[in-house]
Amino acid sequence: KQTTKKRNIPSKRAKEIAARHLTVVPESQGFQFMYVPCRHRMTIKAMRQILRTLRVDNSRILDVHFPDRQVAALLIHNDYSQSLTEILEKEGIQVKKEFDPLDPSILRDQKLADLSDEERFEKVQELHHKNLLKALQFIRTPVKFAVARNFYKNSWI
Repeated sequence: KQTTKKRNIPSKRAKEIAARHLTVVPESQGFQFMYVPCRHRMTIKAMRQILRTLRVDNSRILDVHFPDRQVAALLIHNDYSQSLTEILEKEGIQVKKEFDPLDPSILRDQKLADLSDEERFEKVQELHHKNLLKALQFIRTPVKFAVARNFYKNSWI
């Protein structure tokens, strides 16, 4: 007997991903950080597990880091912003729209307490820059270049 090969039928999501490569670049092209509250720092794995529990598509979260106490930063594509906000608000989680990662008040190290306001601002810029470069190391290659280009366009790196 001759066996017949089964053809894999692509899922709806796989078709959407494939079709995205053949469309015009949207005007909303770009990436942003969405800041959400968290009670304490945790591992990125634990944060992603929480997001998975909330039915957030983890493949759309490009990076997670913790820029300040009780704040998690999620790097997402601009097109996913509204969907993620809706998911989080449905679960009673308010996005921190007013959070500024370049605010010198997030420097809480006692060694830096004696710095002038200008030096504190430079230090916080340096830390933000370091976080962005670290994020780029973990983003998969095809997307990494688009994210880096967006960071450069926003004068973050």
